[in-house]
Amino acid sequence: VIDLGKTETISKVSLGIVNAEASWIHPPKSVSVFVSSYGSDFMLAKELSADEILSLGRVLVIPFEARSARYVKVIARNSGTIADGKPGAGSPAWVFVDEIAVE
Repeated sequence: VIDLGKTETISKVSLGIVNAEASWIHPPKSVSVFVSSYGSDFMLAKELSADEILSLGRVLVIPFEARSARYVKVIARNSGTIADGKPGAGSPAWVFVDEIAVE
């Protein structure tokens, strides 16, 4: 959860992800962005599916209808167990996310 310090009008969240299957790091299976004015009543602003994430590459730019909010919650869901034939098969995948920007 990111506290912007005051209510702002926002319409986009960007974040970097890592895809390094040799190190068991896989893209998230989904990414959701929620917004709230008070930090307790979060509403979904936008969700990306696995296919959308793969099409965007390393930097996910998630635009949505402009909203007033003070708090932004970003949830990147782990892809789960690594598939057979890939490094680390049968083990849980890692999700690495960095540089979250709110605009």
